[in-house]
Amino acid sequence: MLVAPGEFVFIHLPKTGGVWVRAALEAAGRAPMSRRVTHVPASEVPVEYQGLPMFGFVRDPWDWYCSMFGFCTTTGSAGMAARGWLRLAGETFPEFVRCLATLDENTAQAREVRDWLAGPEPEGFQACGKYVHALKGRGTGIYSWLVDLMFGEGVTVFKFEDGLGRGVAKFLGQEVAELPKLNASIREARKQMFHDRELVDLVAEKEATTIQRFGYRFE
Repeated sequence: MLVAPGEFVFIHLPKTGGVWVRAALEAAGRAPMSRRVTHVPASEVPVEYQGLPMFGFVRDPWDWYCSMFGFCTTTGSAGMAARGWLRLAGETFPEFVRCLATLDENTAQAREVRDWLAGPEPEGFQACGKYVHALKGRGTGIYSWLVDLMFGEGVTVFKFEDGLGRGVAKFLGQEVAELPKLNASIREARKQMFHDRELVDLVAEKEATTIQRFGYRFE
C-alpha cells in the first residue's frame, strides 16, 4: 500500500506493477508514503486514510501465475524470500500453478500451504496471508480470492494490460512519464502455459470470477 497523505491510496495487489507505480508517482512529483506492511487490503487501510480515493490494478489471471512463478524463481533478496512458495507449492511451473489454483481444496498440500501463508515467513504477504484460511472451500483459486480481498467496494480498479501509465494518469488527472519496466519477472513460464492446455483450462475454471468480471480471455 502506498499513501499520498491528503490525496490518494494505492492498493497493491501482488504482481500487478507496484514497483513501477511507485516510481511513476515519484517521477510525477506525487511521492507517496509507503507503509511498512505491503499488500494491505482496502479494508485495512488506516482509518485516517479511509476517506481518500483508492485505486489499484488487476491483471490477466494466466499472466499473473506466470509472473508469480517468475518472481519466485528470480535471484536476489526478493527471490530468496519467495523460495518458500516453491518449496511448498512445487519447483516446476505446472506443479506451482496446480497447487495455487486449487488452494481452496482440502488436500494435505493445500492445508500446508495455507498454514504457511498465514504465518510470519512469507515476507510482504502477512497483511493478506492472515485471511488465507477463508479460501478453503471457496471454489476459486488464490488469485480471484486475492482480487476480492484486496479491493472490495470503493476502489477504482484498472487493468494492467491497458497500461500502468494510462491508469495512473487517469486517476491522477495528469500525464505520467513512461518508465522502463521495473521488477520484471521471468517470462519463460508463459511459453509453458501456452503449450499446456490442462493448465490453461484449470486457471480458466478456478479464476472464472475474475475472468468474467474484467473480460479476460487466454490469448
